[in-house]
Amino acid sequence: MYSIYQYKRSFCGVIYMSGARPKTRPERDERPARRSPGESQRAVRRGRTFAVCVILAAFALTALALAALPAFYISVIDIEGADATPKEDIIRALNLGAGRSVFTVIPGLAENDIERNAGPYIKSAEVALSPPNTLIVRVVERVARAYVKVGDGDPLLVVDEDGMTLGTAGFAKDGLPIIVGLAVERFAVGEFTESPSGKAAFRSAILIDGILRENGLTGENGSLEINMRDLSDVHLYLGGVDVEFGSLDGANEKVLTAAECIKKLPDGARGFLDVGSSDEQATFRFLK
Repeated sequence: MYSIYQYKRSFCGVIYMSGARPKTRPERDERPARRSPGESQRAVRRGRTFAVCVILAAFALTALALAALPAFYISVIDIEGADATPKEDIIRALNLGAGRSVFTVIPGLAENDIERNAGPYIKSAEVALSPPNTLIVRVVERVARAYVKVGDGDPLLVVDEDGMTLGTAGFAKDGLPIIVGLAVERFAVGEFTESPSGKAAFRSAILIDGILRENGLTGENGSLEINMRDLSDVHLYLGGVDVEFGSLDGANEKVLTAAECIKKLPDGARGFLDVGSSDEQATFRFLK
């Protein structure tokens, strides 16, 4: 029989040892642990990022919904600056297709498509969107500045100031000069005419023609020919006058000198005008 002093049963059934006191557990701190400043800032950033993602997703869904509306289908294409290039070629290069929304056009890609596929006269293009249904296209075209004679019986190449081949022609017109004697290694419409002389030959020819035009000395229908077979011994053929130009060094002064001398010649004069000699005195030798 156990002594009442050894054990005592409580009404809850918990037994206490005689002379012993029940152990108590330490109280737990129910307050939430404080976050460090770094953790708080990261939590704020995550919240902001989530909010931004939600807003962007809402905008994207709204844009997709608007793009699908027929009111935003492209029905007007306004083209500016196209003179030599047919507008149909520019529209074809855009490759829009039917039912294309104005919001689905990426201007940079559309500009590249026009510059590559709309024809050789297109130098640059700019595309702008004008909702609800309009596309604005502004182009800068290359300008035909000279002809290049490749060989006897071959068509003339139409080139701009950089030597870009814009097309071919059976005969010269519009008073443009004809470059003859130039070594042409390769040419194709829409590509730069390849020559050992590079762009210098084309730009020099156009410079010469421009100065002669300013002095009223350009011939009609391409009667000015510039022989660039040897860039150290260039010749200009204007009417019945063979201008011995020499090298392209000092081209401005030489052309101005030639223009002044030709103006003083009697009508119908035929001969040789030397403006490329080392001395500064231009001389004219009449053709006998």
